[in-house]
Amino acid sequence: TATTEIYTSLFVGSFRWVQETGINAEYMGIQEMEKTRLIMLCSLIAFGFGYDFDIIVVGGGEAGVSAALQARWMGMNVALVEESDYIGGMMTASGVSSMDGNYEGFHRTGIYKNFTDKIIEYYKKIGRSVGVCYWSNKTICFEPKVGENILRRMLQDEDIPILENAVPVATFLLKNTKRVHKVLFSNGKLLDAKVFIDASEYGDLIETSNVKHRAGNRISPDLNNSGCLQLFTYNAIVKHYQKIPSWLVFNSPPPGYNVNDWKGTVQRTGSEEINKYPWSWNFFKQYRGMPDSSRPNTDELTKTGINIAANDIPINVSSLEKDNRFDLICSAKLKTLQFVYYIQKEINSSWSLSIDEEYNTTYNLGNGCPNFTPELKVFEMFMPVIPYIRESRRLYGLFTLSANDTYRNDSRNARQFEDSVAIGDYEEDLHGCPDLEPDLNEINYGPSKGRKPFEIPMRSFIPQTADGLIAAGKTLSVSRLTNGATRNQPVSMLTGQAAGVIAALAVKNNEHPRDVNPKEVQNVLDKFKVNYKASPKFRYEDFLPQQSSLFFKQPQPQPQPVSYT
Repeated sequence: TATTEIYTSLFVGSFRWVQETGINAEYMGIQEMEKTRLIMLCSLIAFGFGYDFDIIVVGGGEAGVSAALQARWMGMNVALVEESDYIGGMMTASGVSSMDGNYEGFHRTGIYKNFTDKIIEYYKKIGRSVGVCYWSNKTICFEPKVGENILRRMLQDEDIPILENAVPVATFLLKNTKRVHKVLFSNGKLLDAKVFIDASEYGDLIETSNVKHRAGNRISPDLNNSGCLQLFTYNAIVKHYQKIPSWLVFNSPPPGYNVNDWKGTVQRTGSEEINKYPWSWNFFKQYRGMPDSSRPNTDELTKTGINIAANDIPINVSSLEKDNRFDLICSAKLKTLQFVYYIQKEINSSWSLSIDEEYNTTYNLGNGCPNFTPELKVFEMFMPVIPYIRESRRLYGLFTLSANDTYRNDSRNARQFEDSVAIGDYEEDLHGCPDLEPDLNEINYGPSKGRKPFEIPMRSFIPQTADGLIAAGKTLSVSRLTNGATRNQPVSMLTGQAAGVIAALAVKNNEHPRDVNPKEVQNVLDKFKVNYKASPKFRYEDFLPQQSSLFFKQPQPQPQPVSYT
């Protein structure tokens, strides 16, 4: 038939295109038996589904959103690809909305300051404070949906397209090079770009591209699938209801529930000390507390997050594989729901999952656990859209930042780098699994003391050999210990912003990211008043209060078409 002839023609054409563009099935980690299936898929999408962008950011979390915005501010044509349908990653989609570090002074800088200024302004208008977590009024905490709304608005204001419900499944290299050229996504879209940024939760683009990376304490391809990673948590947001809906009240305990599993964590009356358990309920609420938009003009704490050692799950390197995640996620959800049941039955019957975060998205509903009872499925709808992944695949970059570089105490400063492009001040929080990388000769000093900043060099964003690819957020080239200081929300936003600058300059200068001059990156960061050095380059007071945004955008000329050779 005519349709058959068209598809036959597309198949032959795509086969030639695959050969000409240098696709390598083994390089992409695709089994030989899958090659024909891939080529047939390419033939179906080759007509009418090609997209051209300067920069494609994979991962719509803190780092990904920041990278996309920064690149757009520099005049780039950018697309953001996200696995779920909830923007913001760890701090919104995972429900970890109590910021870890970079609270004030010159540490709260760049796009992170821009974002948190908007958060503070929102709550100020309704008479609420953001300083209600970690037992301190100097912290920044917010409701996940409020954060997600602000991030979406920032992306929409810059006309950045968001391609949701998509993960990379295959990578295409430019012929006779090691430059990532095109990426095929699970939604059937084949996208090409001059530069790709992996800001995903699991390092999926790094893995799909077969780029050398670390997972656990080993380096690819010699990974140990049974090697441990930092503990894995499925969070939940709970709130106090003046009149709790009947469908948010448990009628029976979740499978496997044992009251003794939770008594040692929190009780109605208990400890008011951080290192002494069980905590009192009042003390527990203040740990991951957040302002409640439904109750303006009050200091009453009626909403908090469940993210504590009691609902952690041990995982290993094999858990990073797409096919191995689902069962683990369901186990973690069940464990957290057991904790919610305990709170409701043993602490206060007026508390249950918050429906304010609008977690009942299409993605969440479509990824429910099949073995959950009908009652549990109702609760599952209002759990976060994605789990909290502390440790992903990490790039094996030009430089691996380790605790030897970042450890600080009263008498010791972190190492300074001539090519520093971002700062953080959180301690090296290795959350379980103490196995360090033997090749780094790293000393585990324990967590850094105080809030002195550390620097992150540009070399930790760049692969050793691959081109057209940059890491950001959890995928940076860092040790397991240092990942405990760089995986958090503020640092992820700042490394995302730096990655956006690197990528935009690579496109603008028609060069590979590795060839971008770090001084040029720093000059752009200076223009946007971003602190990237451990000593303050800009004082907090330098940010003009009359400006609604930190960024003073200048009209940018449209980028000229460029090509790599």
